[in-house]
Amino acid sequence: MAKTKNRRKPEVKAPSDLNVPVVANGHIILMVIDRCFTYLTFATGSAVLVLIAYWIQLVLMSYAGQTTEANMAFRFVADFRLDSAFSYLVGLGGGLYGLQQRNQRRRLTSRLSAPRAALEQKIDPDRTTSGLLSDGTTNPEDT
Repeated sequence: MAKTKNRRKPEVKAPSDLNVPVVANGHIILMVIDRCFTYLTFATGSAVLVLIAYWIQLVLMSYAGQTTEANMAFRFVADFRLDSAFSYLVGLGGGLYGLQQRNQRRRLTSRLSAPRAALEQKIDPDRTTSGLLSDGTTNPEDT
């Protein structure tokens, strides 16, 4: 009997070890398109910011060394207190967030109240209602 060498089979790396995304047929193209649009969106936003900065630079260069009514506008901008404006913006943002949360809570209460009312009526037909509206607010007739 002839002895055969114990040859080891070459190791095949798992796809996760190759740093190559494993995707189904055709999905790699969609990934490339998505990546291109992500970069394009970033480049467009950056170009807009650069363009705005360029326009501001042109405005400032045209007013350099001149005493005009624009000095009043520049003085207003220079004396503008950023901390007070920031506090007003934070207050406004908090108020808008509160309104959004209230509307969201009312929608949720309205969505969940109908099945619950039907179940309570089925369990206890003699049960009386609290008089609240379906969104959880007080009935206007009660105030």
